[in-house]
Amino acid sequence: MRCDLCGAMIPAGSEIHSLVADSASVHGHDPSLDGSRILTACSVGHLADLQHNYRQKPFINAELWASKIALALQQHPDGLSTPQLAAATGLNTLQIERAIDWQREHRQSEHDPAPPPTQPADRE
Repeated sequence: MRCDLCGAMIPAGSEIHSLVADSASVHGHDPSLDGSRILTACSVGHLADLQHNYRQKPFINAELWASKIALALQQHPDGLSTPQLAAATGLNTLQIERAIDWQREHRQSEHDPAPPPTQPADRE
């Protein structure tokens, strides 16, 4: 196992672990773990640094919801309707809308623009 801070290999049995809040973390099989991240460190000092870093990061519900949606869509590459997405994620329609809005804003702030909207074909 490697230290999450420095990447050093940690001898078996000497790892130090902690659980921290992280709205970007979604567990693939246990939704009760969504929003939590397990940290692994090689020393008490590195664990403290990692914990400090995660405490400085705000927990954003819409980020968690967007991650849950992304996981569900990865498992359904042909897409899902909003009701199907709600069933697959346990989110309601408002949470899905807020997650999509957050994702759009986040993508734009990362200078990764969304593809342009498609224009309907001209009908004459």
